[in-house]
Amino acid sequence: CLSTESPPCPSAVSGLPVRAAVTTLTQNVLGSGVLALPFAMSSAGIFGGLALLIFVYLLSVFTMSILVALSNTLGTFSYYGAARLTAGRRTAMWAEIWVLCTNVGLCISYVIVLGDFSFALAQKYGLHISKEECMAALVGFICWPLSCAPSLGFLRWISMLGLASVLFCTLVAGVRYWDGSYFEASGPPSLAGFKLGSFGHCFPILVGA
Repeated sequence: CLSTESPPCPSAVSGLPVRAAVTTLTQNVLGSGVLALPFAMSSAGIFGGLALLIFVYLLSVFTMSILVALSNTLGTFSYYGAARLTAGRRTAMWAEIWVLCTNVGLCISYVIVLGDFSFALAQKYGLHISKEECMAALVGFICWPLSCAPSLGFLRWISMLGLASVLFCTLVAGVRYWDGSYFEASGPPSLAGFKLGSFGHCFPILVGA
C-alpha cells in the first residue's frame, strides 16, 4: 500500500475512520515507554531530563514536519519514494535498508519484553514453561496473526485495548508510588537538578518514549 510503484490499495484510498485513526496514533504515541520516564528523570535529574525531553520533542516535530511536507509536495507516502525522488535510487535503497534494520530491531526488543513479562506471569501462577516458549507462543498466536491484518483499521480494537492497558499501568504505577510499595525501606529517591554521572542512561528511554 505504501509503495510508489504499485497502485494504491482500497484501504489506502478510503482511509481510516477518524476515531480509529486517533485511537491508533494515540496508542502508538503513548506506548509502554512512557512508564520508563520516571527512571529517565531520576537518572538525568529534573532539569536535565526536561531539557532532553524538550530537545527530543523539537527534533521529532522538525523531522515529522519535513516528512509531511515531502509527502504533500512529492505525492509519495513512503521513505523509499521520498528518498528516490529527492536523492536518487541508490540513496533510496540505503534509506529503505536503514528503516528495515530499525524496525527489525524494534520487533526484536518487543519480543524480548513480551517474553520477560509473560515468563514472570507464568512463574507467578506456577506454569512450567521457559521464556523462549513464552516468546514463541506470543509471536505465533498473537503477533504474527495481527501482523497479517489487511489494514491498520483492522487493528483499531487492539489499539483501544493497548491504550487502555497503558493508562491502567500508569494508574497502578502512580498508586504504588504514592503508597510507598516501591521503596519501603529506602524511601523515595532524591531528585537533583542535574545528574551528570547517570545522564546517559536516560537518553535511549526519552528517545523511545
